[in-house]
Amino acid sequence: MRVLIVDDEYPARKELRAQLSQFPDVEIVGEAATADEARKLIAALSYDVVFLDIEMPGRSGLELARELAQAGGPRVVFTTAYPQYAVEAFDVGAAGYLLKPFDEDRLAKVLERLGARAGPTAEAAASAPPPRIPAHRNDVTVLVAPEEVVFAYAEAEQVYLKLHRERLGCRFTLRELETRLRPHGFLRVHRRFVVNLAKVREVVPYFKGNITLVVDDAQRTEVPVSRALAPVVRRSLGLRED
Repeated sequence: MRVLIVDDEYPARKELRAQLSQFPDVEIVGEAATADEARKLIAALSYDVVFLDIEMPGRSGLELARELAQAGGPRVVFTTAYPQYAVEAFDVGAAGYLLKPFDEDRLAKVLERLGARAGPTAEAAASAPPPRIPAHRNDVTVLVAPEEVVFAYAEAEQVYLKLHRERLGCRFTLRELETRLRPHGFLRVHRRFVVNLAKVREVVPYFKGNITLVVDDAQRTEVPVSRALAPVVRRSLGLRED
């Protein structure tokens, strides 16, 4: 279950992210601080569920939910401190309505209705040895540890792992690789690129908020970042949002 968290308050996003990490079927694919930022992410990537605040700067969560319902977008669970919006929320097809502050039991009930299951915590999963990624060099299968990968990318219907000096083919789709590598510090930065954030050495700004990442491989490759994902990338790298 691919999830987007939308809330203008960082502490609220952080708390919800920690709660959702207890569910092995939940993959947090992005965060947004406004409805407009969320709409760009939804247009760029695929989501199953959006956890959506209501009162935010600019457009409200209800406006975004109405737009998503009309477009056949992902399901919406509202997370808000205000009970008075409940009727309107379900009128726009909400899959859940959680009043802040809510505990993990209430969240679990909503996720269960959406098809997720409870299981080992993210901390327990992180303590297991990281799985290696099978790749190929000609006819030889090479098992690659996540920390060896600088970035993964798709090109001409083929997916590649870029290591420090060489490129290896991979039979996973880019989405499958993203799922496998995300727990190890990787982030989708573009429709065709998933990057190991620990390997980013420079962030090069361009006009209108666009950025490019220079990564730490032998070629100092420049990896493009889509405009919609740039705010998520900046936050993930601890950068100030312009």
